[in-house]
Amino acid sequence: MTARYVHVGASWRPNAQREDSQREGGWLRLAGLLEPEVLEKLCQQCGGTRIYIPRRIRADAVLSQTIGSDAFGRIIAKSAGERIYIPKDGHFNARKRRWRAQVVALRAKGVSAARIARRLGCSERLVYKIIAQNR
Repeated sequence: MTARYVHVGASWRPNAQREDSQREGGWLRLAGLLEPEVLEKLCQQCGGTRIYIPRRIRADAVLSQTIGSDAFGRIIAKSAGERIYIPKDGHFNARKRRWRAQVVALRAKGVSAARIARRLGCSERLVYKIIAQNR
């Protein structure tokens, strides 16, 4: 588990890596556990919010009613006690992950941000954001 705070100079600051790993890692973990149609249903019902994964199955839990007790049990087995951000569009997030690798590779070849955006079908702003994250 990643530390909640890190010691920087003379003070403690929130660990930015922890937020990123939880935001992206929790969803990726769910994507590996659940079928695509269950993920789709989860995005439709809970997309854009963080959900708490309880430590044990409760029949009255909203998540259990949304995706079914079998899928809910698999989530609890891997992520009990965590809060996981559910994206509004899970397919878009998968595309964004693929874009990251392509942006880095194309930029290394000297391709402009505008041309990369047109080639991938994304915004130029997203290309610049990915470039900045990979410096």
